[in-house]
Amino acid sequence: MKKASVWTIDKSRYTAEELEKMRLRDESKKRADKFFKDLYGQSVSWVIVANIMEQGSRAGAKRFRTFEEAWDVLPFEQITEIIFRAVNGLLCAEKDTGQMAELKVKRKGVGA
Repeated sequence: MKKASVWTIDKSRYTAEELEKMRLRDESKKRADKFFKDLYGQSVSWVIVANIMEQGSRAGAKRFRTFEEAWDVLPFEQITEIIFRAVNGLLCAEKDTGQMAELKVKRKGVGA
């Protein structure tokens, strides 16, 4: 008998369409996670993927089926900022209290 997990989905509670959406989202997130993990490591990858999915949903006012759909709705500058913040261990833009500006000054030696 397979041991149940807190992450086990009770498939009887979902329609076939809902299960397919979950499967597509999961596969898409896994592909994105592998790509970013190879570049930046696991923890940074999780931050990037989660933030792209969240910000994409906010920008598009809907929950996307795939990472790629969320990525496509965001402007290049926002995607770049999400990745930059994740790689440099900075808080998200909404919670930033000046860390981004401080980092830019440190790196460039000039104002942000």
